[in-house]
Amino acid sequence: MNPKDNDLENLISEIAKKHHVSIGKDDPILILHTLNEMLLTRSNEAQNNQLKLFKENIQVMMTQLNSESKDRAEKIVSSALNASSKNIDSEMKNQIDNFNNTTERFTKDFIFNAKKIIDSEISKSINVAKINFAASVITFAAVITFGLFNYLS
Repeated sequence: MNPKDNDLENLISEIAKKHHVSIGKDDPILILHTLNEMLLTRSNEAQNNQLKLFKENIQVMMTQLNSESKDRAEKIVSSALNASSKNIDSEMKNQIDNFNNTTERFTKDFIFNAKKIIDSEISKSINVAKINFAASVITFAAVITFGLFNYLS
């Protein structure tokens, strides 16, 4: 027995238990089940693609952060080796302040960009959910119309 047939049998059994209605494998209402499975599969694929893109963006940002941190640290060390004791203290203070400011700006920008990406993903997910709901309503209306047409014929 095919796993999808088993799922369908379980669905038919559950409908019979909950609603005390018997339907067959060829009942038009099962179109909704098939349509919902297809829509959920597509939605899942789209969300996985968006998540993969988000992960790639975060990895790029982390690589940039690592590179900037390394560059800044090398500048501080090179300044310290070439300066006198008094200049070393002053230069290190300046470099640390600059590093902290740059890191703070980068962190704020990173968080802001990550929030924008997350907000965008949430918005896309909401839109997909709305489309799925609208498709379900349209399908349901079509099934009801089809059922009424068949009933009245």
